[in-house]
Amino acid sequence: MRILFLALLLIAMPTWSAPERSVSVTAEGYVEAVPDELRLQLSVKQTAASLDEARKAVGRVVPRILEIAREHGIADDDIDSSRVSAYPEYEHSQQKRVYVGETMTRQISLVLREPDNYGSLIEALSKLRLQRINGPTMSHSNIDELRMAALKNALAKGSAKAAVIAAELDMELGKVIRVEESGASSPQPRMYRMEAAMMSDSGNSEGGFSYAKQRIQASVNLSFELK
Repeated sequence: MRILFLALLLIAMPTWSAPERSVSVTAEGYVEAVPDELRLQLSVKQTAASLDEARKAVGRVVPRILEIAREHGIADDDIDSSRVSAYPEYEHSQQKRVYVGETMTRQISLVLREPDNYGSLIEALSKLRLQRINGPTMSHSNIDELRMAALKNALAKGSAKAAVIAAELDMELGKVIRVEESGASSPQPRMYRMEAAMMSDSGNSEGGFSYAKQRIQASVNLSFELK
């Protein structure tokens, strides 16, 4: 009885099938824009004989980071310094684990919305006792709008491609019978670390930074009737 019920259920389920005459195409669209946001991840790490000493050492560095961030136009809402970790530090020597002290680490995230300030920001931060700087990850404040524009371009290209195919077959393009977004791509982040600081041989920071346009892509699958 259960087998019969399942069979009837499968028969009753609607399925999509293309009309007898149809055309399916895949199309990609994109827009290009210069990033207007830079995201940095900073890490402050200090090891001392006691956790209190490590905490105080970290506490001497973090306020200066926040001060530098604000001096370069970073709003408080774009600063996250809430991530803190503490743990005993060990070193391995001659197959032995040796206790070194207590370590405290504090992670700070910054969002710079004035990219022209990036050079001087990095120069100021590089003078502090930081474990590392990760970034910048370049992004766009209007990324959703850019993705929608890329999607519209993809749809327009798909329609144009289908129209060419229909014309070559001496047929007319009918209504859209299926649309499927097959994915979108975002710009890839770029990494910057303290040991790769952009300094000239004289020790002075380079005069400026330029940012190339980044491509935001979208892809769609379209099916049309042919008449």
